[in-house]
Amino acid sequence: MRTQTISLYTFEELPDTVKAKVIEGYRNGIDYTEYEHELDEGFASIEAFCEHFGVKVKECSINAFSHAYITTTAEQDNFRGIKLSSIDRDYMPTGYYLDCDLWETFHDDFKDTGNAKYAFECALEAAINAIQQSCESYYEDDSIIARLEANEYEFLECGEIYN
Repeated sequence: MRTQTISLYTFEELPDTVKAKVIEGYRNGIDYTEYEHELDEGFASIEAFCEHFGVKVKECSINAFSHAYITTTAEQDNFRGIKLSSIDRDYMPTGYYLDCDLWETFHDDFKDTGNAKYAFECALEAAINAIQQSCESYYEDDSIIARLEANEYEFLECGEIYN
């Protein structure tokens, strides 16, 4: 029988050069499933926002690092008779953070321009940008470090995650 002793480290205990290696290795292993919920929850917020105006999403493509777009059935008629006083800037139909981006942008742009359809389109653009930024943040060092620490990974001296 052989006994072997190994030293385990928290991320914080690793030398800076090893930390950098761990972060880069984790970043390279990130796949779509890590931020899939951002896309799913974001799309649910967008659909709820559109439905409020009787609009349907025809096509939607939101990707973290590439061109994103939303096409809808929105026409000027969907926005006739809407008054700013009937719009709650803090409305949260799904409870997801993206509701804020949608409704605040819609309210503020409608207030500034008086054009509800334009405000609707600006809100959708703000939603796309928010989702993309959120997904991109998964690749940032601080976000990776937070996940490594939250999962309480332990590391060998070389930076390999100990299972």
